[in-house]
Amino acid sequence: MLLLKMRSGIFSYIFLGFLLLGGLGLVLMDWTGSYSGVQGSSNVAVVAGEPISGGEFDRMAKRILRSQQIAPDVAYQTGMIDQILEVTIMDHLLKQAAVDYGLLVDDQHVIKQINTMLNSMAGKGQDKKQVLDRLLQAQNMTERELIENLRASVSTGILREVVAQNYYVPAVVASDLYKYSTEQRNAEAATFSQDNAADIKAPSDAQLEAYFKDVQDRFIAPESRSFTVAVLTPETLVKAGEGATDADVKAYYDDNQDSFRVDERRVIEQVALESEEKIAAVLKAAKGGKKLQDALKSVTKDTKGYVAETGFEKNGLPGDLSSAVFAAKEGDYLGPIKSPLGWHAIQVKKIQPAQVEPFDRVKDSIRKDLEQNARGDAIYEAVNEIDDRIASGEQLEDIAKDAKMTLITLKDVRMSQPNFPELKPFEADEGRILEVAFKQQGNETSALSEMSSGKMFAVRIDKTSPKRQKDLSEVKDEVRDLWMREQKAKANAAFIQKALEQLNAQKTTLADIAKEKGVKVQTFTGLTRESKSPAGLSDGNLRMLMNGEAGKYMVMPADGGITIARVTKVTGGDKSAPKDKISSLQDKAGSDVSQENLLIFINELQSRYKTEKNDALLKRMYSPPEEGK
Repeated sequence: MLLLKMRSGIFSYIFLGFLLLGGLGLVLMDWTGSYSGVQGSSNVAVVAGEPISGGEFDRMAKRILRSQQIAPDVAYQTGMIDQILEVTIMDHLLKQAAVDYGLLVDDQHVIKQINTMLNSMAGKGQDKKQVLDRLLQAQNMTERELIENLRASVSTGILREVVAQNYYVPAVVASDLYKYSTEQRNAEAATFSQDNAADIKAPSDAQLEAYFKDVQDRFIAPESRSFTVAVLTPETLVKAGEGATDADVKAYYDDNQDSFRVDERRVIEQVALESEEKIAAVLKAAKGGKKLQDALKSVTKDTKGYVAETGFEKNGLPGDLSSAVFAAKEGDYLGPIKSPLGWHAIQVKKIQPAQVEPFDRVKDSIRKDLEQNARGDAIYEAVNEIDDRIASGEQLEDIAKDAKMTLITLKDVRMSQPNFPELKPFEADEGRILEVAFKQQGNETSALSEMSSGKMFAVRIDKTSPKRQKDLSEVKDEVRDLWMREQKAKANAAFIQKALEQLNAQKTTLADIAKEKGVKVQTFTGLTRESKSPAGLSDGNLRMLMNGEAGKYMVMPADGGITIARVTKVTGGDKSAPKDKISSLQDKAGSDVSQENLLIFINELQSRYKTEKNDALLKRMYSPPEEGK
């Protein structure tokens, strides 16, 4: 059951944002490489020895799918589940690479990021501490876990920036792109509506009956259901606890000393550059009495590459840097030292010995965790009790009364019928509610499901009206109209085909054909690939004209008809592009290349770090049941 600890609501999307940091999102990726199965495991994948558990992945995947109103089995069949897992694997690969490259972020920077996030989330009159408490409670996380999640996201973001930096595109290439984009074309076009086709006589009853046999699948009354939705606010199930006692807090601290142990740390200040000679000059200036940042500026006329004081544990730095830093004394200068990021000049500012964090420093966070976990467990047990009562067949009204659930009744609902006034308060979850309602068998009540707001709902089917084939007598007018439209469309298409042959054989003109049908010939001048579509042309029509052969007539789709058009004149693009246009095109083309480079880097990481994917588990979790089973 996927109700664990109520991790839902608006805060669930924050961590999805962390996962997709860098804007890659859920896109169709050209993911290369192969995976070996991890059969018999409860993990959907293992990346560099780190498992991605099935439960953790399922909760995250279903939040994404719910926001898009996509059923999990449909997502699996269309490949979306695989795409979500690929993005998750990519995130783990980048995290591992960030650690190996020494891209670690100190606590102060992360806390600053969290404060910025809380400022944007806090409404008028809200205290940031309250917002943070709600965030941690919704995610069942401690502050330390939040910091570690964000730290990993910031470090992988830095790595993405380095790998996917924009590439230089020569101005001559950008100039050619500008010339292509500014090519101008004149065109003429006439749209022939099927309503202007030859007069079509109404069908006889015999014709209509024969036609109805061919199109009767279009006239099926869909299944409808009447059902009751019971909405639960889980927090109402338990009373506010008395809180953890001082003795409970102290006992937890004493029993979990290893959780509060902090390894020896070194606080360092550093400069990282590509040039060993410049690093040597920076060190010389620093040892001569300049502060490290000022020494960097005196050598490079800039402060790019300077990193302020940051604390690291021994395993938090790449090998050569770690060995040198942890062998040095407080105040020592180190360098030049080579790492995957370049050459470093370092000063050891402070040595912090290994220790267990004092009780007074951590007691408040322990108390909060204990109280939060106790409340989460109480809610979980209460929700399970409601599910058991539902499964036993107890009346939904009786359960709703005890659990203070809101009951909503909907009658004769069709799956394709959206926007129910009764569900307005829960419109973000309307699709999910309908999905559950139409999966139910018989007049039964579903188990509780999560809503995006953190609430839960169950659905009881009160009445089912199966889909049925409508009789011709019910839809005779609609069938007649459909037959007439199809006949007119066929007549119009035959007219267009004949006209196109005559036009390209130069036996007539577009003006003459348009006059015959009483339509107007439109002329267009100065069309470019960057133009907005003028009245009378769709975006697709404009693209066809800009890529079509000059002088040759072509047919294009139009609303309710067909357009005949041709390019009458082509004027070459501007050879002398403005500097700002050249710069813009260089940036855009460079950005495209950089994104391709990032995907190449991801594929290289996949071959470097062993990656296993459990296809069998994904199939068991998400594939629809086979018929007859």
